[in-house]
Amino acid sequence: MNLNHSQNIEECKNIFPTWSWVLGILGSLAIGTIIAASVYFPAESLQDNAIKENAVRIYNLEVVNRDLDTIKTILRLKLK
Repeated sequence: MNLNHSQNIEECKNIFPTWSWVLGILGSLAIGTIIAASVYFPAESLQDNAIKENAVRIYNLEVVNRDLDTIKTILRLKLK
């Protein structure tokens, strides 16, 4: 078994990826990251808007609930 490969350069070339392969892989990863970000950020924005709208609705319901409690209290006092 020949463990000294310094004489056979062609055999050693096949072990390591070429620069074009490395650049291709890195480019594919970069494109994939850009696509994932372009899909994720609009969805996150929609979720943020939905959360804000729900917070406003909850606040409005709390105000209505306080108003109803006030009306109930007034009616109870009038019935006594």
